[in-house]
Amino acid sequence: MVVVVSWINLSLSIAIANTVLFAMIAFIGILLLKNAYQTFIDECHFWNFFLRNEGNKIVWVYYHKLEKSPFGISFSSKTTLFIHLEDRSKANITMREPEILEILSLFREEMPQATFGYSKQKEQLYNIGPDLLRK
Repeated sequence: MVVVVSWINLSLSIAIANTVLFAMIAFIGILLLKNAYQTFIDECHFWNFFLRNEGNKIVWVYYHKLEKSPFGISFSSKTTLFIHLEDRSKANITMREPEILEILSLFREEMPQATFGYSKQKEQLYNIGPDLLRK
């Protein structure tokens, strides 16, 4: 619609410039959508791979939320998912809190043997022997 109006009311060079500009904006928009979709697919593949290959090695999962709120006004927050494996290796993944809660729900269903949530006692047990946290 915009292209047709620009072709009717403007000179030929301005109409061509507008058409090229709108085509470039549309092309960039399509590229951004394609990249967002590819990122989503890659993330799904990562979690599927992780659960299939490393799911039985996970012994402890919890998350930590750090909020910056001087004078009681929340400015920003950072949420990190911590995954501890039986060989004492750890994965720290920074994500948004709703995504972490969704993953925790999925982990609870898929890995009933793992321990969830943080406490000093769980940390001490993990440091003694990660197998102590298996249910």
